[in-house]
Amino acid sequence: MEKKSRLTFLILGLTVSLVLILGGTAYYQYEKGLIIAQAYNELQFIANGKENSIIQWRNERIDNTRSVTLSPFFVEALTKWIAGKNNIPLKDRLLNRLNLLKDNNGYENIIISNANGDVLLSLNKNIHQLDSATFSYIGQDIRKKPLY
Repeated sequence: MEKKSRLTFLILGLTVSLVLILGGTAYYQYEKGLIIAQAYNELQFIANGKENSIIQWRNERIDNTRSVTLSPFFVEALTKWIAGKNNIPLKDRLLNRLNLLKDNNGYENIIISNANGDVLLSLNKNIHQLDSATFSYIGQDIRKKPLY
């Protein structure tokens, strides 16, 4: 009888241990799922915030471009200068206007180029041609969706 009681106690102990191990594993998996879901939600929130910031930044850059390129005075001055590039005072006025835009918006440089990627005006005097990657990117972007 004592053997039977020990065997029952051993089986009961093993059963309780197995239930505790399985319960602990299930609880661990549940908590792990909660932590992963919480981390995913936090990362999603951060990613959405970054995405919105980038979209807002890009829209501001497009608005800045519009304000200059849609200005009849700027367009007229640029058209006149392109027709007669020897007009240094007009070029200086155009560059001054671009410098104001650069300084007010924290830009590093502003470039105006033709459709072939030849730089017509640049605040950085060392840039005379758009590199092929920039030219290709701008072309793709314009073909997808016009700036305005």
